[in-house]
Amino acid sequence: MIFITDKPKDCTAWINFPRLQTADDLEKYFDIRTRGHKEFFHYTSLRAIDAILGSKTIRISSSNRFNDKKDKEQFGTLLEQKRHYSLCFSTGSNENLSLWYLYSGVDGKGGRISLTYKKLMQFISEGEFFLTEYDYENNKSIGIKIPLKNGENMELVFQDILYSHYARDGTSVDLKYNTMTNHGNVSVEEYEKYKNHHLGFNKSLIWYYEKESRLLIKLIGDVGELIDPNKEYAILWSLKDEQIKYIKIMCAPEIADKSELDKYKHIKEFILKTSRTSLSENAGEIEMNICSKCDYKEKFCSKCKNNILLERG
Repeated sequence: MIFITDKPKDCTAWINFPRLQTADDLEKYFDIRTRGHKEFFHYTSLRAIDAILGSKTIRISSSNRFNDKKDKEQFGTLLEQKRHYSLCFSTGSNENLSLWYLYSGVDGKGGRISLTYKKLMQFISEGEFFLTEYDYENNKSIGIKIPLKNGENMELVFQDILYSHYARDGTSVDLKYNTMTNHGNVSVEEYEKYKNHHLGFNKSLIWYYEKESRLLIKLIGDVGELIDPNKEYAILWSLKDEQIKYIKIMCAPEIADKSELDKYKHIKEFILKTSRTSLSENAGEIEMNICSKCDYKEKFCSKCKNNILLERG
């Protein structure tokens, strides 16, 4: 189990990525790099952000809801997938247009929340986690909340994602991480040795643009045995009152003025209490009009009203 607590003083190992060759090299490198990011960003809908501020709770979805089939299936059967839960962050400090529309909403009116490394680690270490049966369509818990504790009935890992593409010759793997590329220096055998020890932290190269760090929780012991493959579950991450003020919110680029946030009660209160809400650097400059291109616009928009968004893998 890897649980990262202390940020290193030196992150110069960044430049070594193209020269890594073994599973042990990758292990040491990512232990440092995951701790080296200044800030982490979670793209989501404004409705979700409003709910987080109001309930002081973040929902962590089960891996069977991932949009990446390969990522989902690595955990095994449907039952095993429902024993793994993930919350994803991007480490790209610049706004990511794809993430805005994929995870914040196709109408371009979403947002992203961000936390510094120090605060995110504090939130994780001090947070309370609960397993519950969950109604994703109506966004609500429908069962009892079972307390989870790291090392007892759950295993919690926070780590960067490594992106890979198997070379055509079948002997090596091309690896990508942020702006660095490791081209053919790692053998298939060494990569799979690393991959097998870091289940859930390796993805195909097509997802590279996300620059993802993942909070992954595995249910263990008696709690894991309670999972019914015919039911849906979520983990609720409860935050403390004093923690909320450290969150920063940025609006998606199609929001040109903060007055558009007035309909969100808790976001509006957050704006009044803090100065930690900002417009996009590209506010009012982008109009994708994705909804207008949908052949099933009426049906699709009905789903949007119920806040059914893509689950991020």
